[in-house]
Amino acid sequence: MMSLPIKNLFKTGIFAFTLFFSSSVLAQDGRIYPLETPDEPRAILLGTGGVENQPAPETWFRQ
Repeated sequence: MMSLPIKNLFKTGIFAFTLFFSSSVLAQDGRIYPLETPDEPRAILLGTGGVENQPAPETWFRQ
């Protein structure tokens, strides 16, 4: 039979192990979800122009 301090240490270790590995389950999934381009009626136009030979239009996303 385990003594009380060893038993408490064992329980603390199990708790720490569970807490550490459960955090990875709750982490972001890394998927990118496309969004519609928002209206920007109050945007300040910088006049810098576009990007030459850009293969695709600007896109918005959330992760």
